[in-house]
Amino acid sequence: MVYATIPLSILFLGICIGVAFRTDKDFERVTTFLKEIPASIQTEEIPGKEKVMKSFDFIKKVEITVFIMGLVLIVYFWRNELIRGLGIGFVIMGASPFTFDYMVESRGETYIQFLKSL
Repeated sequence: MVYATIPLSILFLGICIGVAFRTDKDFERVTTFLKEIPASIQTEEIPGKEKVMKSFDFIKKVEITVFIMGLVLIVYFWRNELIRGLGIGFVIMGASPFTFDYMVESRGETYIQFLKSL
C-alpha cells in the first residue's frame, strides 16, 4: 500500500498547501473587490471560480481512474500480496480525495451562487 499512498499523498499535500497559502490572498482580493470595485466580482471573481469548478471534472475523473485501477489490481492479482497492497492503496487514494472534492465542489457552487446574488 505504501508504494501507492506515499507518492499520491505527497501530491495531494502539495495541492493542499498551495490552497492554504492562497486562501488569505483570495480573501483580501475579494474584500477589495467588494469595497472598491464591486463590478470586479462579476468580471473577475466569478469567471475565475467557474474555471476552478471546471477543473474538478478532470480531478474527479483521475480519482475515479485511480480507484478503478486499484480494484482491477486487487481482483486480478489477489494472490500477489505486493500488487494487491498496491491496489488497496490506489482504492484508498482514489476514494478519499473524491469524497473531499465532492464536498469542496458543492461549497464552491454555493459560493458562486452567493457571488452572483451580489
